[in-house]
Amino acid sequence: MSTVPPTPLSATGAEFAAFKPRAIAFLIDMVPLYVAGLIITSIMPGFGGLLWLVGVGAYFTYFTAGKWQASPGKRAMGLMVIRTDGKPVDRMYAIGRTAGYIASSAIFGLGFLLPFFTAEKTALHDLLADTRVIHGKR
Repeated sequence: MSTVPPTPLSATGAEFAAFKPRAIAFLIDMVPLYVAGLIITSIMPGFGGLLWLVGVGAYFTYFTAGKWQASPGKRAMGLMVIRTDGKPVDRMYAIGRTAGYIASSAIFGLGFLLPFFTAEKTALHDLLADTRVIHGKR
């Protein structure tokens, strides 16, 4: 029995999303989330911050694993998240990617700047979760 190795994503003609559209998408997502955070933490100081962080994680996980494969901000920018084998991101990959935001943030946000230096324009959380952000919509 012979198995054919999967085609590398870079060979499929996928156009990887650069830093700028990804950053704009993130800002589109974060403006309403930030406002919600201000409201929640003013109502419930202390615990509200933790609740807000959990909500932000759920937001990105839900939309990344959803039918769009993108948060509303990424969708607005014409981007989507896929696995490196080209398959859709399921809930477990989305959870891993969202958890990877912690690593990208922990080193002074440098993990978010990796798209400037990688051929497939990957951030640290993409490398950790085996995902890529490409131009395209579903």
